[in-house]
Amino acid sequence: MIFIFLTAITLLFLLFTWKKRNSTMPTVLLLVSYIIVFTFRSMNVSDTEAYALIFNNVYDVGIEKGFTFVCNVLRGFGVSFRQFLFVIALFNITIWTLCTRKILQQNNLLMSLLFFMSYSGIYTYGIILRASMAESIMLVAITYMFLHYNIVYSKNVSKQYNVLKLFWKKLSFNIIILFTLLYLLTVLFHQTALIFFVILIVYFVPLNSKIRYIISVFSLLVFLFPNVTTIIANYLLLFISSNDLRFSGYLLEAGTLELGITQIIWVISAFFYIHCTNYILDENNRNKYIFILNIFIIGVFVTALLSFITAGVRVGMMLTFYEYLLPALLINYIIDTRKRRIVFMWTLFFVIANCSKIFTSLTTLIHYL
Repeated sequence: MIFIFLTAITLLFLLFTWKKRNSTMPTVLLLVSYIIVFTFRSMNVSDTEAYALIFNNVYDVGIEKGFTFVCNVLRGFGVSFRQFLFVIALFNITIWTLCTRKILQQNNLLMSLLFFMSYSGIYTYGIILRASMAESIMLVAITYMFLHYNIVYSKNVSKQYNVLKLFWKKLSFNIIILFTLLYLLTVLFHQTALIFFVILIVYFVPLNSKIRYIISVFSLLVFLFPNVTTIIANYLLLFISSNDLRFSGYLLEAGTLELGITQIIWVISAFFYIHCTNYILDENNRNKYIFILNIFIIGVFVTALLSFITAGVRVGMMLTFYEYLLPALLINYIIDTRKRRIVFMWTLFFVIANCSKIFTSLTTLIHYL
């Protein structure tokens, strides 16, 4: 219930500071509250006991070296498990705050916080610690890429250059080097972070509007017709079973896909975000928005491909995690007041839907503290 309370408080603060670009005090208050909540989570919450065993070096089979290294270092300083949870929460929230401020170019983070903590923030930062650290590290790379976005694909440019020449012309080695280093670091904390390689691809080779619609429609069809996943699974199983990554362990949880509210909301939001691209008039802002949008679209697509695996949704969530940036970017970039209000109302709808799906799928969150 604590998360519902914090979501309601965030919404109230947002309504009172809607026209202000600075809402430092309420934002800091809420962020500190989330750090406290994540630190004093109940041991009954999913994965908490497992992480306690990992931290105390009771169990480390198959755990990524980066995470065990952090555990060993902190434990060497005499840090308790509860203090360990505080350090991880502080690390994640700090990076989230700094990077989100840079991307949005303002101090009013309440819109992003409202959306983020209605689902992915709670699930990632509040439960799956290894993946949360990987997500935060990759957020640093995405922020740098977003701020230095200088690739503009237009019809006029496409007519003058082929894709290969355009790619090399706009290639930034600084971005590639930074991304590669942070990418390798994320894999040390969670092997599902391997999926992050697609971020670099969509950065230099953006998906066009038609491709985004096709991918979204395909994802919808997979969700609506689960039997299709059986065909896809036969090919994926051959690849996954041929390596010794943690993905192979997920095969033990393979089963029949059950269409849930999570898949429905993701597909609906995908179509909504694609449509809202037309509302952004400035081409540079639109292209930067599309960069984040493409990451989310691919995340929905990956979720559809791996939906035959119970834990497969976690792979897609590594990319859909960054969805929280999209509503705030739309509010920032859209000039028309009426369209901004439409985006705001849709965002509230998504927040309510997110709260519903996370508390129905993870009932332990009701007793988080």
